[in-house]
Amino acid sequence: MKSPLRLDNEQCLRALAAGRIDLGISLFGFGTYGNPDSPWGFHQRQIDAGICYFLVNGRFRARLPSGTLEINEGSLFLLAPGVRHDFEPLNRGDSITLYHCRLHPRLGKRSCWWEQKASCFRNMFGLRPFFEELMEESAGSLPWKEERKHALFFLILSVALRSNPGVFGKGLTLSQQARLVRFLRQREGAQPSPAELAAALHLSHDYFSRLFKVSYGIIPRVWLVHERLRLASLELAETRKSITQIAEGLGYCNNFLFSRQFSRLLGISPSGFRRRHQG
Repeated sequence: MKSPLRLDNEQCLRALAAGRIDLGISLFGFGTYGNPDSPWGFHQRQIDAGICYFLVNGRFRARLPSGTLEINEGSLFLLAPGVRHDFEPLNRGDSITLYHCRLHPRLGKRSCWWEQKASCFRNMFGLRPFFEELMEESAGSLPWKEERKHALFFLILSVALRSNPGVFGKGLTLSQQARLVRFLRQREGAQPSPAELAAALHLSHDYFSRLFKVSYGIIPRVWLVHERLRLASLELAETRKSITQIAEGLGYCNNFLFSRQFSRLLGISPSGFRRRHQG
């Protein structure tokens, strides 16, 4: 059997936009895995299809033939067909919530894939509405269902492939990444600077910024905004705090700025997000 045709990102996006790639999407949906009584994980998983994971909640460690990395909330993780991988939660007993689908992309009669066998795109929180709409299309029976699924997944891939995928080079360690998240949560109501993040890890600002970009694919200042809005989305979905209370608790001086940044990143207003997730 021929190996998949390899496309660089530009070739892939052009072929998708022209409708020349059939993605062969099999959507497994939105799953919550693991709880204190039921440990979760994938062990030596290897299937004859590409896999797309979008992590909504939790963190897990992925072991691949090319290395080990941490998958954080808001990460899009793509694996080429046949790549063996292990997943396990970073903290036993934590639940993992993710979207999961299989892909069988074909360019004409030839199976294809893009440049990397494994790609991790971090801070992709804005993709969540696209996955939710994919779920709704898959469950429905309206005309043009398959075409809309293809178009939605093209949007997902175009956002990811135009960014810089996480690489498996030297970046921040898993423990350093966890310390950053704890540091931000401990400073509720404050807005730490990138320099303060570097100081929390006892690193110089320039060296920290280089390691950070390798780990997250974005600069620290952008990550700070994304991380605060991720925490906001959890509070909107899981608490009865007012939007003003949530904004103030995350250091926003007014609701307008909070709502504007939230809508820009997640594609929906804070009040709309709450209605969708609290019913």
